[in-house]
Amino acid sequence: MLNMLGDSPSSVTVTSFKVIASSNLAPNFKIDLHVFNPNSSALKLDGLYYSIEIDGHTIVEGVSNDMPTIGAYDAGDIELTATANVFNSLRLISDLTRNAKEYCSYKLTVKLSLGMLRPSIRVAKEGTLSLRDLTR
Repeated sequence: MLNMLGDSPSSVTVTSFKVIASSNLAPNFKIDLHVFNPNSSALKLDGLYYSIEIDGHTIVEGVSNDMPTIGAYDAGDIELTATANVFNSLRLISDLTRNAKEYCSYKLTVKLSLGMLRPSIRVAKEGTLSLRDLTR
C-alpha cells in the first residue's frame, strides 16, 4: 500500500528486548529497533514514544528525539535504554511474589514520528520474560 506521498511504507522490527543490569531496585531494559526505508528519499525520524507493560503493569514509558535519518533504500538501528518506574515496579514485584510463577508476559509498544505529512510507524511486540532475568 502506498501512502499519500507515493512512498512505500517504512517498517520497524524489534530486534532485541532484554533486561539489563541495574544498580537500583527497578530493572533497566535495552530495546533495539531496526528501521527499514524502502524509498528513494531519506527518512527523517522526528521522535519516538515507547512503553513497556509487564503482566499488565506499565513499567516503562519514554520518549526520545535523538533519532537517526535513515538513508534512501537503507536501514538503521535505534538503541534505547529505559529505566522502570519504581512505583509500578514495586506493584509488579508484589503481584509476582503473591503469584509464584516462572515467567511473566510483556508488551512493548513503539511509535515513530515521521513529521506532519507522513503517518507514524507503530510496532508492538509481546512475549514472555523469565523471572530469573528480572531479579538479576
